[in-house]
Amino acid sequence: MMPYSVEDISLEDLEKAGWISVKAIHVCKNNDINGLKDIISFYRKKGSFKYLRKCGTKIEKELSEICKNSGNQSVDGTIEEIKRRNEVKKLIKQLTKDEIHATNKHIEHLLLGLSVRARNGLQSLFAETPSAIELAEIIYSPTFNFRTVRNIGAKTIVELDNFTDALSHFIMNVRLRDCNNNIVENSQPTITDLDERLTSSVSINDFNPFKKAILNRHIKFLFSNLKVRARNGITQFLGEDFTSKELIDTIYSYYFDFQDIRNIGSKTVSELNNFKADITSFIGTLRFIEDDLLSREYTKLIIKTTFTNLPKNFYEQFETVFDNAGKIKLFKLIYFLIENGQIFNPKEREIFYFQYSDGAAKSIEQIGIEVDLTKERLRQLRIIIEYEVHDYFRFVLTFNPQYFVSYDISADAYFTVIDKNFIKKINVAEHVNFNIKFYSAILGLLMEKSHSVLGANIKNPEKGNYSNTISYKNCYLIEKTLFNSFNFETFTNDISSHLSSRITETYALHFEGYLLQFISPDGKKHFSSIKQICDTILYNEFDLVVSNEGYVIFERNVRKTLPEYTFEILEELGEMTKVEDILKAIREKYADLDINEQSIRSTLQREKNLFIYIGRTSTYGLKKWELEDKFVKGGTIRDIAEEYLAKYDKPQHAYDIVNYVKQFRDTSATNILSNIQAEDKNRFVFFEGGYIGLKNKYYAPSDTVFKRVAGTFFRIEILKKFNDWNYADVVAHYVNLYGYTPVQVISVLENRIQTGEIILNENNTITV
Repeated sequence: MMPYSVEDISLEDLEKAGWISVKAIHVCKNNDINGLKDIISFYRKKGSFKYLRKCGTKIEKELSEICKNSGNQSVDGTIEEIKRRNEVKKLIKQLTKDEIHATNKHIEHLLLGLSVRARNGLQSLFAETPSAIELAEIIYSPTFNFRTVRNIGAKTIVELDNFTDALSHFIMNVRLRDCNNNIVENSQPTITDLDERLTSSVSINDFNPFKKAILNRHIKFLFSNLKVRARNGITQFLGEDFTSKELIDTIYSYYFDFQDIRNIGSKTVSELNNFKADITSFIGTLRFIEDDLLSREYTKLIIKTTFTNLPKNFYEQFETVFDNAGKIKLFKLIYFLIENGQIFNPKEREIFYFQYSDGAAKSIEQIGIEVDLTKERLRQLRIIIEYEVHDYFRFVLTFNPQYFVSYDISADAYFTVIDKNFIKKINVAEHVNFNIKFYSAILGLLMEKSHSVLGANIKNPEKGNYSNTISYKNCYLIEKTLFNSFNFETFTNDISSHLSSRITETYALHFEGYLLQFISPDGKKHFSSIKQICDTILYNEFDLVVSNEGYVIFERNVRKTLPEYTFEILEELGEMTKVEDILKAIREKYADLDINEQSIRSTLQREKNLFIYIGRTSTYGLKKWELEDKFVKGGTIRDIAEEYLAKYDKPQHAYDIVNYVKQFRDTSATNILSNIQAEDKNRFVFFEGGYIGLKNKYYAPSDTVFKRVAGTFFRIEILKKFNDWNYADVVAHYVNLYGYTPVQVISVLENRIQTGEIILNENNTITV
């Protein structure tokens, strides 16, 4: 700062600069004091202003403070500097919350460049690190001078003056930079200039969470590619653990310039400006991408930022991993990465394909010759790849599962079977050739938080053995609560042990009682679900079914062909048939076959996957007929009613249940309801108003409260007033007036129609 003459500053200029109050000016003029020089001259001669006419204690202190801060000799600066200080002070007070945050961050940065003595000097003025507001009140006061600070010398004063100048420059000039951070040269900023020439920041406030996640990943990728000095500059300014939001808020602040970062040169500034330009460009790209295409862009970004040395035509090839709706074909993506050498080297890739292809095209001996590895080394690599398969493909967890092609798998399903049909569908659709083991590994990885995998057959590289005793045909994704409540592996191994033993006589185990030895105390509340999973495992892995009486039958170790004979005969008959007629047809065709009616009945009851029965009439058919004819369904009336109720989370009205059952059974409503009521202690629970539910199903209390239908409201004399009413209007009337559910009203009206008390006309009006 350059010294100036005190006679250059008039009282009016002092007042504009905020040095002196209007009252003090009046006192000075009444005593022929017309400027700063006169004030200092009077103070030198008299040593006090108490001799001035009409000068009170407050004004005397104000004038004395001016002289003390001026050093009684000269004041550093110019009138322009005084005005600039005052303008900066005013500007600081006008900063927004975000702008104050940016300025305070810059103050912290500037303080790092001060010497210990200079920082201690500032510390004597402030209790802690000063904020922009605190600085405005003290060091940007027009009368402030660092010479008044104790225990600092001339060198430190210069250092602190430079600190003030740098901060002034930051506040006054940086806001004049354009979006590319080019400084407007030779500018003399004023508050008006700043208001008119603010640069617009890049806003991401309107981005949805997915767009923000994409931007966050891209910023991390760009940052990781910066040179060490550039990365250090950013972390020095923002701290080691800065977030993407903090980075964006800072570098797009009106007050920020990369030149303000300490210890970086022009090359680094240029690199960081390019870094910012890349972010700006990517934000612009994201802004115009439709939401339904975001998964496509995010997938490309994940791959680009996860893997290196991608092929030059990466984007062109990569389009094949999306379906027409932009969904990710996960296994096509995995195949793409494997083929492009991103996961395995060439030798490992051949071994991987041998392990995880659905029907390996090459033998292990051929692979050994092609990759020039010994049999022992091949064995070692096979075990390692198999054991670490999750680690190789853990990158799939970075994707949002909702952007995958639907694989008919849900985290809400308590178990899913991965079998030949499952993998064939995906292999054909995505033009890949992975086996059950690989699908279970990847899908198990994706659902590792909610499900566990049964049947993975993974070898331990240290022990060289498989984790399972048996080799599973299929894999099962089982919800973790159920998996931890029941020892499925021990159960499966035990069934295998029964079957592999020499069985001289057919015997049976009560299935539910048998399962209890593998279940934990907490698992008993999930018994129904566990039993269904075990039923599926029995059939898929061992071709066993639980009989109608609840038994698992272990037949003697002789091939049984009776189910095949029975299936063949029923297929030829083409209709539901009684047991004695099935036996007769088999004997006519296979006279030498030693069978009886009971063996046929046992086969039909045991082979639930092949046969169905109707009620308790010993009439049977083929299960596939249920799929071919929508009006064919096996089981008793109670079974059908139970199946219907199992579909709903709320109790259903008897009217709806009866109508459903009558699709499959030619019987009366009375017979259907009698059948259901006969087992009320075992399966069903009954509610007011004609509603029925299942005993083993939980219903919310609010879903079990129904009004009892009062028959008096449906007397003939009352119904007559609805003559010529539309049927639907009558239903709505009762619903609105009495709070009945529509089906309750319909049930009563339909009963009256059946008895002839009400006639439903062709135009849907009623006549009573």
